[in-house]
Amino acid sequence: MDRRAPAWIHVAVLAALLGLVFGPHLAGDWLWDDVYLVRENPNVEGGLGGLRGLLTHDLWGSAGQAASDLYHPVPMAVMWLVSKAAGHAIVAFRSLNVALHAGCTLLLAAWMRRRGLPMWGVIFASLFFAVHPLVTEPVMWITGCHDTLAALGCLTALCVWPRAGDERVLGRVALAALATGWAALCKEPYFAFPLVLLLATVCDTAPGRHRGERVVWPAIAVGLVVLLRRQLGIRTGSAQAQASLGTHLVDYATIIFHYLRAVLTFQNGPTTESFRPLSGPAAAGVLALALAVTGLLWARMRTRAPATDVAFVGWGWFLLALAPHTIATPLIGMYGNRYAYFPMMGLFVAAASACRPLAALVSVRPWRALRAVPPVSLLALAPFTAAEASLWRDEVTLFGADVKRDPDDPRALYHYGHAVQVREGCAAALPFFARATERDPTYGRAWHNVAGCLVDLRRYGEALPAAETAHRLQPGDAGAAYNLAVARLATGDPDGGRALLEEALSLDPRHAGARRLLALLPVPVAPSPGGGQ
Repeated sequence: MDRRAPAWIHVAVLAALLGLVFGPHLAGDWLWDDVYLVRENPNVEGGLGGLRGLLTHDLWGSAGQAASDLYHPVPMAVMWLVSKAAGHAIVAFRSLNVALHAGCTLLLAAWMRRRGLPMWGVIFASLFFAVHPLVTEPVMWITGCHDTLAALGCLTALCVWPRAGDERVLGRVALAALATGWAALCKEPYFAFPLVLLLATVCDTAPGRHRGERVVWPAIAVGLVVLLRRQLGIRTGSAQAQASLGTHLVDYATIIFHYLRAVLTFQNGPTTESFRPLSGPAAAGVLALALAVTGLLWARMRTRAPATDVAFVGWGWFLLALAPHTIATPLIGMYGNRYAYFPMMGLFVAAASACRPLAALVSVRPWRALRAVPPVSLLALAPFTAAEASLWRDEVTLFGADVKRDPDDPRALYHYGHAVQVREGCAAALPFFARATERDPTYGRAWHNVAGCLVDLRRYGEALPAAETAHRLQPGDAGAAYNLAVARLATGDPDGGRALLEEALSLDPRHAGARRLLALLPVPVAPSPGGGQ
């Protein structure tokens, strides 16, 4: 069967599917973070000095925004190169994303073939991954290339990683370490990739021969990236890491359940879906199920030839790749479909490993008709993913679809309100921001926009309590301090307004509004010194 399925068929079908699913939707508006990180980023538009700024500053700081703990120099350098070649042509950026996604798909297939999985199983598993609705975000969102570029590095490391009988072992290890460093320079969750590499190594050969100590070199590559970040003054860590063990376990179970359900049911879900932790009993059930599946696959692997059974590796890949999001997703308060991109590959690896026994089943005459199920299912799935891709033409369409899916989701309401504000102004957007605060009274960004819109509409009395709430929830945000300052000044509190303007400037010395308004205030007169006649 493998001889009748040459590699060129896989490549041709992959190209046709990606062209049909994503090709018609490559044009559109700049969306979401793409506006700030690419279109309005002076370093992306700049010359070599701009490239230097992208390589030596944190992600948001290099875009002229408030500094962050994110450092993604590789994808930002790639965006700089694309801008030099194509300017602000969105089609060029998205075409690159499609090409990167195709490269990841082919490398995933190459690794599965290297692990001895049957050709037809590899082809269908990789093609289902290629057009799964969850890949829409990293392909259609320009900033999604941070994940595709990182996954490309991880898959390269897996493909070149030495196995029993391979030659040029040192060269393979060195190349894998470089690829791991590349991934770590694309996005922080990929710092954990050496654990996936170690898992694949341990399960590769008979006990005692796996040479797992070689993984120290990719781990050193990640360590060097951390040292580079420290040298540049970029912190590595998360406030969520201080949470209790119980909180981490509940959050991890929630993340596993969310993405496992989405992958297995071939759903995409809202782009801006809020993170809602499971209850304690539900989280315990998910973790128990994950452990049970892990134990069953481990027992199966130990009774079979490890070189040909990679279901355990695929399942472990999924679990390990999701683990870093436990200290990020709860802080953001929102899932991201892009976060499933690399972890979900592990599930398709596990699915491909089941194709050998299925092939034996469908070779029996009564079951031969089942051979049509994979290609028919693939063709039926493609239009659903194409429909998801079509939503990325503008923000109102994209976030409006999120609100239709869940009208009570505060993040969806906030992002849709922001899109409406850009297109129609504050009067039209204010109800959506207000509903977001009703659904989540702790959502500081929504309160910030409620206050900002009320200030813009000159409804200062109504703006004051909203601005106070935003300032309390976002104490380090210059914009929240500025909105409260304007409301205080307009309602007769000049001293409080001045203090808040000075606070805003201390948080962001480039805040033009605070600087301009402070210059318009009368200079306070110092009290005359006391004294007798």
